[in-house]
Amino acid sequence: MTRRLLSYIFFGFVAFGLLTYGAVNPLAGSIFTLLLSVIAIFALATQGEPKATAPVCRVAIVLALVLAGWVIIQTLPLDKLANPTWQDLGAFVSAHPKTISVAPADSLAALANLIAPFVVFITALVLFPSDEEARRLLSFIALFGGALAIWAICEFTFSPHTLLLEEKRYYLDSLTAPFANRNTAGTFYGLVSMISFVGIYIEARVIDFRNLMFGKRFPSEQRRAIWHLALMFACFSGSTAALLLTKSRGGVGCTFVAYLLLVPSVLWAKTEERNGRGAFSSSRQRLAWRVGRVVGGGAGVMLVGAVFADRALFRAEVQGLDDLRFCVAPAILQSAKDNQLTGVGFATFRLFFPAYRDALCGVAGVWDRAHSVYLEAYLGLGWVFFALLLVGVAVLVWTLARGIGTRRSLRAYPILGLAILVLVLAHSSIDFSVQIPGFATVFAAGMAAVATISRGRSSSSGRAQNRK
Repeated sequence: MTRRLLSYIFFGFVAFGLLTYGAVNPLAGSIFTLLLSVIAIFALATQGEPKATAPVCRVAIVLALVLAGWVIIQTLPLDKLANPTWQDLGAFVSAHPKTISVAPADSLAALANLIAPFVVFITALVLFPSDEEARRLLSFIALFGGALAIWAICEFTFSPHTLLLEEKRYYLDSLTAPFANRNTAGTFYGLVSMISFVGIYIEARVIDFRNLMFGKRFPSEQRRAIWHLALMFACFSGSTAALLLTKSRGGVGCTFVAYLLLVPSVLWAKTEERNGRGAFSSSRQRLAWRVGRVVGGGAGVMLVGAVFADRALFRAEVQGLDDLRFCVAPAILQSAKDNQLTGVGFATFRLFFPAYRDALCGVAGVWDRAHSVYLEAYLGLGWVFFALLLVGVAVLVWTLARGIGTRRSLRAYPILGLAILVLVLAHSSIDFSVQIPGFATVFAAGMAAVATISRGRSSSSGRAQNRK
């Protein structure tokens, strides 16, 4: 009962992060992280560490503590490691701190946004420790994201100058709700679209469609599956349409790449399952059937992308690389290289970068983010960021690869996890979606769910008979 109540509260926090324009307001973000941390501690105290995903949970806790510790160290007075900026400032101000961070207060204030995704990930592992509960979490993301997509499409169609309940000021020609930025919306709806797609695939396999042909009554379990299938299809249609209406080149393009991984891999896994039941008599037939499904699935994704992604493709064709982010990227990289060991302090990009900005890039725009998660994190945190990123991604990939090897009927979920990871990692190179707390919350929750499913059958003794 306690877990179910906490899971509903958790759903409420995920919804809150989305409905507050991504929880970008500093006060909302801090309150969000504080309350979520209380829930995480209470969940760990009452439910204990999740058995199947205990190694993943421990790694997440360590990474969060190391990151938080490093940001705090950046704000401490350390003369030998202090940023040279403080030495220059000493000529004008007699009393000044000597810290790694060029703005210690800003680094501490932004710490909540940095830790929030880890807290969400750990909490989701604790509250949704089984296959059924993890799938319930994914269904919530798909259903709520699909509902937001349908709302956003209606609002964009009938009131294009409105963003949720406020006046829309930016990207008036693109769908962005519930976010202010179309690229974040593109990443979000791409993620929801893929979760819905896998939901359709899983439910369709449960239903015996021969009952429709012979007019038979569906059993109660299959009637529930049909209802869920219809909901997933609505979410898939709405989120995919919303993705295309964002006109986000990065969002559409990275989702397309992720689908090129997802669809052929799922079809390959399904063919393997059929082969396991003796569907083909020879290895050549099995190989030909596998290759045919994979090639057909990949071609289908490419065809759909070419037909429906015309708006984003048109933007890419017209604008090409004529984008300020590509102009300023060398200056950002140079500023990061000059401070690569310790960084200049987390969340200090907007204060430090102007000294490096190339005048040839013009004066348009206020650069408070680098439009590249890797560049901004490298500048702010130094080499520590890449070390922790490598560990985190390696653990997730290892967990999902383990799931692909040990699951059978639910193998689509670890494949989904890899596709989501590709989407977010690829888009993070050219944008900052994962820096928006509302989206980072959804991403962390989704990855926790697929990690739980991937580790669902971890017992080697029972793997042969329990493999699902």
